[in-house]
Amino acid sequence: MAEMNQMKTRNKSWVLVTGASSGFGEEFAWQYAEQGHPLVLVARRLDRLQTLAEKIRQQHGIEVVVEQVDLADISAVIQLHERLRQRSIAIDILINNAGHGLQGPFLDGQLDAALAMVQLDIASLTAVTHVFAQDITVTALCPGMSDTGFATAAQQKITPALKLLMMQPASVVRAGIRALHAGRMSVVPGLANKAMAIFTWATPRWLHQAMFSRAMNS
Repeated sequence: MAEMNQMKTRNKSWVLVTGASSGFGEEFAWQYAEQGHPLVLVARRLDRLQTLAEKIRQQHGIEVVVEQVDLADISAVIQLHERLRQRSIAIDILINNAGHGLQGPFLDGQLDAALAMVQLDIASLTAVTHVFAQDITVTALCPGMSDTGFATAAQQKITPALKLLMMQPASVVRAGIRALHAGRMSVVPGLANKAMAIFTWATPRWLHQAMFSRAMNS
C-alpha cells in the first residue's frame, strides 16, 4: 500500500517520492513530472535514482533532486528533511511508497527479516509522514496485485490466478493521483480489485483466507 499526503495545492509544487527507483515509485515520478512538478526522488539504490532523474530531466525539463537514503534508519529521515530545508525545498506532495514484503509461513522465516519489514513498512512510514506532512489530506492507495516487481522481491510465487489480477503500474498511479487531488480518503483501482475488496468484506474470514491462500500457492 502507498500512502499519499497532499500538504498544499499550488502549481509547480514539490513532490517527494520514496522508493522511487522502481515500481510504483518510478511511475509516480514520471506522472508528476508530466504535470511539471519538480521532484525529490528517494531510495537506497543511487545508480537507479540517478539514471531515472537524468531521463526525467531530459524529457520534461524539470528540477529533480536525488537523495540516497535508507528510510529504515529514522535518523536518516530527519536528516533528509533538514537537508531539503537548507535548500529551501518545501515538500507539498508526499508519496509514501517505500516498502517491501515477505511471502511464506511466518514461523518458517527469519525474525530479523520480519522485523526489518516492520521497521520500513510501519515505523519508517510513520516517521516520514510525521516529519514531512503537516495539515495534510491523506489518501490510501490500495493497489492489489500489480506488475511492479514487489512480489518477486518478496519471493512470492506468481500463480496463474494472481497473473489474472495484476494491473499495470501506470493505471494504478493515475487512479491514485486523481483520488489524492480530489481529497478522497482511499482508492481501490480496477474492477478486479474492487470486487476482491467487496468479497473480503462480505464473506467470513475463514472463507476468503482459504481462497486467497489457494490463489497464491497454486
